[in-house]
Amino acid sequence: MKRLLSMLLAAAMILTLAACSPATLKGSGTSTTSSQPPQTAAPSTQEPTDPPTEAPTEAPTEAPTEAPTEEPTSEATEAPSGASLLGRYDEEARIYYSEMLSAQLSLDSGWTVFGPEDLADLNGVLEELITEEGLAEQLQSDGAAMVVFCAADVMGDSINIAYEKLSAVNTLIINENSYVSIVSGKLEEQLAGQGLEDVTVETTTYDFAGRTCAGIHTTGSVNEIPIQQGIACVKVGSYMVVITVTLVQEDMELQDVLDLFTPWEG
Repeated sequence: MKRLLSMLLAAAMILTLAACSPATLKGSGTSTTSSQPPQTAAPSTQEPTDPPTEAPTEAPTEAPTEAPTEEPTSEATEAPSGASLLGRYDEEARIYYSEMLSAQLSLDSGWTVFGPEDLADLNGVLEELITEEGLAEQLQSDGAAMVVFCAADVMGDSINIAYEKLSAVNTLIINENSYVSIVSGKLEEQLAGQGLEDVTVETTTYDFAGRTCAGIHTTGSVNEIPIQQGIACVKVGSYMVVITVTLVQEDMELQDVLDLFTPWEG
């Protein structure tokens, strides 16, 4: 039952990412484009001698100094050329390798890594689409897809990794902090829709594979079973990678589970 609950919460995250996908995020970019036309429509037929002397001296001095100060907040980790979306799982070593994240996830025998059939169910697609090409197509059309789902055999705790493909515009204007702000605003409603009660959502930061990233911490309960989630967001090129840890065990810490991710050694 607890494993099923973890899968439902994982599905809720995919729904949330899909809800925040292109249409919603583009809203934050349209205001910048709509503010441009009034400036370009300045009158040019009257007093032609004065505007040319004043405009060139003021505009160039202000624009270059303001734009560079905001760019660093949108910088993203570069995805390795031709990086696998699915990554690979070494069953013997019990290590999942993610080229996209330049990280690896080490699991003990108490965890099960779900196969293509379960991933297909969570993504709402046919099993044969859980391939590099199939996921790439889904990310282009729907915006979000889950690529990894792991569950603890006893308690039902889970770890999952999902991608959201950002549009060309959003790749430039959305960083990890702004993304977390958008998603957190919709997450409470989505979790409540999955049956969680007394839901709380707050933004935070997590350590992930040697870096600090923006995140979300949520709590709630189902049938008096306390649930907490830690969501770490890592921007990689034009993708936002969302790592979600769902815990049913009260004596575990979210950061301890995220610490199972270490820098890439594969």
